[in-house]
Amino acid sequence: MILRRNLAVLTTVLVYVLIVLGGWIRANNAGLSCPDWPTCYGRWALTPSQFAALGDVGYTYYEMMLEWTHRFIAGVIVGPAILLLAFLAWRWRVQDSAGFRLALGVLAVLLVQGSLGGVTVLDSNSPWSVALHLGTALVLLSLMILMVQRYQGCRPVETGGGFHLLAVSLWLLVIGTMVTAAMTAKSGASLACYEWPSCDGTFFPALDDPLLRIHYIHRTLAALTGIGLLVMLFWS
Repeated sequence: MILRRNLAVLTTVLVYVLIVLGGWIRANNAGLSCPDWPTCYGRWALTPSQFAALGDVGYTYYEMMLEWTHRFIAGVIVGPAILLLAFLAWRWRVQDSAGFRLALGVLAVLLVQGSLGGVTVLDSNSPWSVALHLGTALVLLSLMILMVQRYQGCRPVETGGGFHLLAVSLWLLVIGTMVTAAMTAKSGASLACYEWPSCDGTFFPALDDPLLRIHYIHRTLAALTGIGLLVMLFWS
């Protein structure tokens, strides 16, 4: 149990690091610094001299290494760690069947996430692929946190059905807010509404412009998330 707990904690931290690193890659416009997948310019690793020999590819070695490091952590550390967690959960499936099902869920999301990583590159970092990639990463992080709590002996607090529904709804709102944030940033819709909290002088603008529509949906989900957090705070 100690091995599973420590491995789950380490994997959870690394999944979070991957999410942050993915955001840093997007901020540096380095998402296509490795234009192929799963290799990078046909290689599994590039030295500075090998990268320089490629000529002007539109990216620096630092930007390429950001993307390469992201792939390395995901494929060489996090992937095998989750496979090992699934194997250990299988070994303990009789004593902890719920933990085994959770591990299978984590493994399934990992496979989807890895596939979306490839799609993101092959689809030239399209807004929808970047947003889905982030969304599945957040789901993976959520499941890993549940796994850590389980292996630390935490058990769900008995609450009414209403509070449970609020918690699940709030979780979905947070995911939706983050996904639409990625869509907003990647599609160039960040300044589609140049005022806050209103938009073009009104709280209910016309949504004919697709960029404004994406931005407004993100704002709406963020507002609902904030309201949900306040309700949960006073409820608890």
